[in-house]
Amino acid sequence: MLVVCGWAAYAAGQDALPIGTLLANPKSYHMKEVVLRGQAHDIVQLPPYRTTRSLCWGTYTFVLQDSTGSVPVFVQGTCSIGIMNPDVKPRQVTDGEEVTFEASIFVGDYGNGQYNPDGKVTAINKEFLK
Repeated sequence: MLVVCGWAAYAAGQDALPIGTLLANPKSYHMKEVVLRGQAHDIVQLPPYRTTRSLCWGTYTFVLQDSTGSVPVFVQGTCSIGIMNPDVKPRQVTDGEEVTFEASIFVGDYGNGQYNPDGKVTAINKEFLK
């Protein structure tokens, strides 16, 4: 518990990476963890889905925008082997809300089943800090 709290405090104290810096050289941030800050826009709730072992719900995407650019963000929902409880979900953002969070950066996509390292840049939310 102290390690998690300590990391959150450390990450909260870190300067946020400007989105323009991320987009200028995205491959250098691939699979790295960064702190991002900006306004949430274009929120899209995704329907529940099944994995091989669980049911997941509360997943959504949004576009994070700061003064230097914008990047799509994926927020993983709650997954459970048991019954879906629609009241249990990750923190939901609202349009125009200022958010700060730790994210893993993924560069590329899987078009036609093949990995394309020159594809889009996506931030995958790990933890909201503010």
